[in-house]
Amino acid sequence: MAVMRDPPSKLRFWDLLRTPGKRRQRIVCASFGLLFTLVLILACAGVFSKNRVAPVVNPSTGNVGTDGTDNGGINTGTDETNPTASPTAAVVTTGDPTASPTAAPTASPTLPPTPPVTYRPGELVVRENGMILSKGLKSRQLAKTGEKVTYHNGLQSDIAFHIRPDGAAVFRVPDDLGKNKGGWVYVSNSEGLEAGSGGVNALWFDKDGKVVGYYNLLNGTVMNCSGGKTPWDTWVSCEEWEFTGQVYQVDPFNRRPPEKTTIGIMEGGRYEAFAYDDRNKTHPVFYVTEDQRNGPTRRFRPDPSIVDWKNNSWEMLHGEGKLDFLFLEPDANNDNKTGTYKWVESIHEARANAYVTYPSAEGIDRHHSMLYMSCKREKMLYILDLDSNKYVRYGLEIALFDGEPDQVTRIIGDDSETMYFNEDLGNTSGVHSRNKQGQLSTILEGPGWSNEVTGVSFCPTGHRMYLCFQEEGVMFEITREDGYPFQAKTLNVRYHNKPVESLWSRRRSLRVPIN
Repeated sequence: MAVMRDPPSKLRFWDLLRTPGKRRQRIVCASFGLLFTLVLILACAGVFSKNRVAPVVNPSTGNVGTDGTDNGGINTGTDETNPTASPTAAVVTTGDPTASPTAAPTASPTLPPTPPVTYRPGELVVRENGMILSKGLKSRQLAKTGEKVTYHNGLQSDIAFHIRPDGAAVFRVPDDLGKNKGGWVYVSNSEGLEAGSGGVNALWFDKDGKVVGYYNLLNGTVMNCSGGKTPWDTWVSCEEWEFTGQVYQVDPFNRRPPEKTTIGIMEGGRYEAFAYDDRNKTHPVFYVTEDQRNGPTRRFRPDPSIVDWKNNSWEMLHGEGKLDFLFLEPDANNDNKTGTYKWVESIHEARANAYVTYPSAEGIDRHHSMLYMSCKREKMLYILDLDSNKYVRYGLEIALFDGEPDQVTRIIGDDSETMYFNEDLGNTSGVHSRNKQGQLSTILEGPGWSNEVTGVSFCPTGHRMYLCFQEEGVMFEITREDGYPFQAKTLNVRYHNKPVESLWSRRRSLRVPIN
């Protein structure tokens, strides 16, 4: 009788053990192998999931590491992309598995050492180029009358440096000019003493202070003495020529021709310097001094109809307006040290007053509500409060300043209220300063040159002072050895003793001429 067997679908594992021969051996081995493989896979998966560390991104470089460090994107031979890499030991973690890994400390960048301050105004110890400079200053010659200007690339200007350089100012090169971005120009008057020998010229500097150009802006005039800047960055040049002198507005970048202003056209004179008060944009005010014993300071107020800051600021000095003159009223019995002032329409009345109270006005400048005016004959600095109509007067006669105060200037952006003024007709010419406390100091002296320093001005950052010795026509650049701008911190300033007041009372008894 045939033996009946279970169908294959009902075959059980233990039935395989009764399967005869090699077939049974193969089935059993395969089953145990499959079971061992499954157990091994599960065990490995558990270990790696327990000890896994999340990748960390370095925020500064964007590179990824498993321990929070950054390899800078360089293959270090420890990643799995390198076929020759040695096996990496397993990472063992401790503590809270959910805590973020701590990034390696980042070292602070090492800054270059700060140069020590070496500039001490007033301590005149550095002798070079015919000058005695304050400690910590150095100089270099830039140009000389009659010689072509040498540029930093070795080329030279087409024309020679002008004669008798006088008043000057520095202007930034506007971005829309399309060239020499970041540079500036030094605009300088030429006080030629013969008709037609005066004018205005400009020396170009690049952003690093290197000379890159020189050209003429105005010619055919006479005795262009000082002047001043306008709020819209043009230069005003004043002719110091009695009865016929004019006041010109000049574009420092030659974009339009120079033009006579209304101030000079209304009445000629020995004009000296220019300043402005633009605190009230609707009613700007412009001032011009006259270098004459009875020369009154003028005030020009353009008609509101021509005040156009956006489209035609140039025209403010060439249209209709009102011109009047400064009249000082000293307080009683104080030798004109303080007083009040007003503006009068009569030039004859103003001339008589100027002769007695502020003869031969020269430099003029405004800072906030204060108008500063130097008078060379009295060796005085007058400070007019434009808001209260009061004034005070300070003497400028000191040991090393035995000449006459001429032009005054400030460093733009310097709120220390330090005024710089140059000296005319002293035993030795020099550059001096006065702080807001009234203390005076000498920056440099020029015993090797003529007795008049002119054109003191500063580059836009205040790192470079420019000046000229007029008779020889030599222009210098003065800088601090420590590399800081002039308005930065200095060593203790060496000030002069108290200024000597002039004998104003003697002048009150003099006869007063009226033109």
